[in-house]
Amino acid sequence: MSALLKNRARLVCVQCHGRKIKCDLEESLDNTCAYCRRHKVSCIRREGVRKRSQQPERHVPHRSRTSSPIINSRPDISYALSEAAPNRLGDKDINSAYFAEHSVLQDADYEDESGKPSTALPPTEMSGSITTDVKVKILRATDAHKLPKPALRQALFDAFFANLSYTFPIIDRAEVESPRASVLLQQAVCMAGSLMRHPNLPDSFPRTRALYEKVKVLICVNFEPNMMVVLKVLCLLTLWSPIPSHIVSLDGPWHATGSALRLAVQMGMHKNSTYASKADRACRRRLWWLLNSSDCIQALIYGRPPVLKTEDFDVSLLTEDDFEEPNLQARYFIADTAMASIMGELALKISRNASSPQEKAQISESLSLWIAQLHPDLRLYDAAGYRTTYHYPVTELHIEYFGTVILSQAMSRQFAKQWPCSTACLLASTCIASLYEEILYREQVALLTTMHAFWCLTAAIPLLYYKPETASMESQRKESLEILCSVVEQLQPRFGVARTVSHKIQRLQCERRDLLSQQAMEQDKNQPQGNNFRQDEEIWQLNAFFPQLRAWSTSKDAVVHNPILEGVAQNHALQEAQGVEPLVQWISEGPLSVFDALGASSFMDTLFDDNYQGDEVGFALGQV
Repeated sequence: MSALLKNRARLVCVQCHGRKIKCDLEESLDNTCAYCRRHKVSCIRREGVRKRSQQPERHVPHRSRTSSPIINSRPDISYALSEAAPNRLGDKDINSAYFAEHSVLQDADYEDESGKPSTALPPTEMSGSITTDVKVKILRATDAHKLPKPALRQALFDAFFANLSYTFPIIDRAEVESPRASVLLQQAVCMAGSLMRHPNLPDSFPRTRALYEKVKVLICVNFEPNMMVVLKVLCLLTLWSPIPSHIVSLDGPWHATGSALRLAVQMGMHKNSTYASKADRACRRRLWWLLNSSDCIQALIYGRPPVLKTEDFDVSLLTEDDFEEPNLQARYFIADTAMASIMGELALKISRNASSPQEKAQISESLSLWIAQLHPDLRLYDAAGYRTTYHYPVTELHIEYFGTVILSQAMSRQFAKQWPCSTACLLASTCIASLYEEILYREQVALLTTMHAFWCLTAAIPLLYYKPETASMESQRKESLEILCSVVEQLQPRFGVARTVSHKIQRLQCERRDLLSQQAMEQDKNQPQGNNFRQDEEIWQLNAFFPQLRAWSTSKDAVVHNPILEGVAQNHALQEAQGVEPLVQWISEGPLSVFDALGASSFMDTLFDDNYQGDEVGFALGQV
């Protein structure tokens, strides 16, 4: 009897047997083979049993969730590239690509070595254009496969899971602390953890850069065969952003997000039907929504088209059932993805110039509903207006919220080019500055990612155009602006966009000084030194955007120790009773909108109208 006959399946269905194709009914858990499940036909077992020799079961060691040292921290290159290496594929179908039902490639199945049908080519045909010899030479030249020392590696792991696990709930400790852990994933987690170190340490940026370069090398040589691992690593690469935003580059969150989304769609993660058969379906769902959030945020920041459109995917929204525990981390991630979806909707309306009152009202309602439905554990203030216990994830979540409020208020620029910043913009800016002040006091600037430079710029613009009514409000305006500038300054060593933002704020400060100087030189005493603008917002919007505002205006004990916030709160009750829309004084007769100050609808792409040259970052492979 031939070896081929010995390996024939003992159990097949009628459909596969009639079509003379391989059937995996024997391995199926739901008594339906892959072919019948794909074509939605009844899978009928064919009578008759084929004998074959029994294959001994392979023993797979259990992966402990507890911390354990990496056994093979500096593996030999030939071993790392061999089929016996710890991070080689065990399941050859794990990298099967997705084809839609209408695709002509739907049934392009291949047979693997065991005779099972597979949509993937055999490993010998998937090697790509880089040969093993070239891979070995690259790895020997770069040592990209060599991990940091165990003590440093564990410290970087701890930094990642302590500070970034709430943002990236797609990796657990067992994946990086197991003896069989992927070298690529370990390097990427170390890189992300190194970003959480204090930015002013002399070796902070060089260490992160060296780890990033190693990750890039391992990806380029196809070192890791498991595409789910590669996808997780691409998600972590969105944290790397040292190059100024006005320079075209393949290194940064924009490129990493696009590559990750392409890979995820190739794996079929944009279709809800692909998750049912996956043992790690919950992690995959979290990963998909993480990528969608990144795409939405960057579309809003850069003013570029998003990779995804809502009609392109049908993955259901996240719930607490998608997490092991319904804790603060799970609730944060669900709320964060919901806020990112609002950002994506806002970015789409801006790009399409859809800024009618109805379009603006839709965004306002979405924001009001988001803040109203926020879980009590994620709120900044309780019902009485008192500040809740500080949690960095909650603070970051509200910085995103207040920043989106500012941008949503600027949508009417299409109807009035000189539309001023609104009262809501001023309140949101002051709240953002207060939240960054808390972060500075706790020395947690290292936890801030590249998008915080953009939020600092967004919050700074209303403060730069605002003309306070009293000396205490002017003092608070300056203090709030100094806080934002301090954050941007500390972000500059790690994120190139912070240098872009710093230059933009300096230009706006010069414009403010020129406007005020011009007004001071006016001889006509009747010439207004600033203007009160009647806003196109209603009282209910302030109450909806800032639930704590009513408590501040009615409770004498719930003080916020901020002259601008307190001044607005003191007048709020009277204005609401009289039905008068709040008025804010600005430094010019026709102040620019937030969008105009940011650079029209493409914020970071058109920040500069001069030939600004930012600091360029050089790269060289370094040892960690």
